[in-house]
Amino acid sequence: MDNELLRKIQLTQLEIFKQVHQIAQRNNITVYLYAGTLLGAVRHQGFIPWDDDLDIMVLREDYERLMVCLKAELADTYWLQNYETDPQYWQPFAKVRKVGTLYKETALKNIEDDKCGIWIDIFPVDKTPKKSGPVLALRRFIVETMALSLRRKELKLPMRNFSRRYLPALLFWGIFTSKALRRMQCRVMKMYCSKECRYYVDLAGMEPLKRLIYPVEWFEKAEKIPFEDGLYEVPAAYDPLLTQFYGDYMTPPPEDKRGGHDVGDHYPIIV
Repeated sequence: MDNELLRKIQLTQLEIFKQVHQIAQRNNITVYLYAGTLLGAVRHQGFIPWDDDLDIMVLREDYERLMVCLKAELADTYWLQNYETDPQYWQPFAKVRKVGTLYKETALKNIEDDKCGIWIDIFPVDKTPKKSGPVLALRRFIVETMALSLRRKELKLPMRNFSRRYLPALLFWGIFTSKALRRMQCRVMKMYCSKECRYYVDLAGMEPLKRLIYPVEWFEKAEKIPFEDGLYEVPAAYDPLLTQFYGDYMTPPPEDKRGGHDVGDHYPIIV
């Protein structure tokens, strides 16, 4: 992908994020820059130059409110994609897409183009009483394999497309309807929602679990730092968070490790 087109995609994602951020601010909801977007803000004061993604994270209690607010307040040029708004969707986190654009990943060839607009990701952050242990590992495995089962159902994928370690779980989840899977998955993610816990966990994230568990005190304060042409919220403890996530995060990876989503040459990209 050439740099000019990538920049157009980034600026469209920034436009979507600004709309989400404005709605969140109006409703006293804090949304945090997250993952590569947080890294970009700290290291580049904007997008990582080769990144084609924008991620934010929201604590669960605010995430639930944000979903309601976005559904009601998003302009017609954007749409919220989650379990409630899209019966084909399989991810345990939400996206907001821009209507009239197309950025279609190769893996989504069986999904209609109008559901594949340029997007940003919104990750819910749930509670966990411990930073490790069999219960947490099981929660993550359940959430992950339910998402894979939903993906298999909606994309009509054969079992050979999945790792052998997941096959028993996929066979078991296959007896449930998609609606039941989504309901059970949400319950597993939110099982400690009403309890006092020492840690937060991003069960929807795709990184190794140890990178996705954060002490509650890391989110006791927020601060604003530059990202592109604005100032946006990040956890005040962004340094230990990024160190846990990336290690030496201020050193860019080698050029052969830089890249974005696989959209394939045969899919159009319209901005």
